[in-house]
Amino acid sequence: MKRLPFWSLALFMLLTTVPNWAQVIQFEEGQWADILDQAQKEKKMVFVDAYSDCCDSCKWLNKTVFSHPKEGKDFNAHFISYKVDIANTNEPAFIEKAGDCINPSFLFFSAHGELLHKIVGITDLKTLIAESQKALDPNKQLFSLKKRYEKGDRQAEFLRNYILALNAAHEECSNEAHTYLDLIPEKEWLQNEHFDIMMLSIRAFEQKYLDYVLAHKEEFVAENGKEAVEEYMKDALLNQMHIIGEAQNGKGTKSQEYKQLVKKFKQNLPKDLSNYYTDMLNMMIHEGTEKEFKYLNIMLLEHTDSWEELNEAAWDGLYEEKNKKQLKAALKWIDKSIELEENYYNLDTKANLLHKLGKKKEALATAEKALELAKAQAVEAEETKALIEKIKG
Repeated sequence: MKRLPFWSLALFMLLTTVPNWAQVIQFEEGQWADILDQAQKEKKMVFVDAYSDCCDSCKWLNKTVFSHPKEGKDFNAHFISYKVDIANTNEPAFIEKAGDCINPSFLFFSAHGELLHKIVGITDLKTLIAESQKALDPNKQLFSLKKRYEKGDRQAEFLRNYILALNAAHEECSNEAHTYLDLIPEKEWLQNEHFDIMMLSIRAFEQKYLDYVLAHKEEFVAENGKEAVEEYMKDALLNQMHIIGEAQNGKGTKSQEYKQLVKKFKQNLPKDLSNYYTDMLNMMIHEGTEKEFKYLNIMLLEHTDSWEELNEAAWDGLYEEKNKKQLKAALKWIDKSIELEENYYNLDTKANLLHKLGKKKEALATAEKALELAKAQAVEAEETKALIEKIKG
């Protein structure tokens, strides 16, 4: 294999001023049943930090967000705190109640083990404290709100609290956001409290919200700030691009829907982003056609700044190419990858491409350089050695 795996980088790079924790939030040890017994005796809720050893964000949180003298004392007054390695726990009763968890997840249970509230991925102590207060309030607990929603409650204030709770738990809330916005007069959508909800409605894209923002862009910017409005438009137009790209696949670029969308890109996005969206749309429309490779080439050479993606595409091109022209294009991709960051993986890919193009002398020099980097980095390179022998033989 000639590709470096894609790794998720640790999130949460910017920290608020938090003292070096001495684990002031007191985490209890024992079995899940013992924790619930203790909670019942002390008449407290249970807070669970659901983590895993391979989660960098979990390690970061453990070192920073679980120790502050005053808030830690207040937290311990309301909760029995407990840590669960979600990937290795042998507590079936806990797993049944907790359900699927994304690392890091923070769960709040009643003393009898009923899951009441859930959040995913906090960045600071302030957020943890705010969410713990919601967990103590039946009107803001996620799962209490879910029950009310299922029973038909559609009051605006209730819906707002429910949507925010769903979002904090990384659960889909677009349809609920649409229901909320439809209760609010259009002229009030620009108000910050409503625009915040509109921004959470993007996944289940509806044209009327984007059209209204575009028609009243200056008012939205004045109320919510340029950055927030541009972020909304960027995400909304991206969703519209996917909808139209899929609908127009194989049909070409002469439809009114295509032309109108490209016009919106040009009018409402920075030039670089407009070009990126347009080229991506073209690639989606031509996917599976003779023109697909043309737009793939444009995307990689003009819009990709990841050496990994370029290396991946070039390696795929090595085995999937239909002609010499495509191999030469793949060579340009790998050259850009090397320009971004030279390493064993992309040098090895380039050596294979050069060999397939019949450039044995260049292929040998590149393969030997890749092998030197592999030795320096203690990377297994048996296939590179085999390539060198093949070239020499």
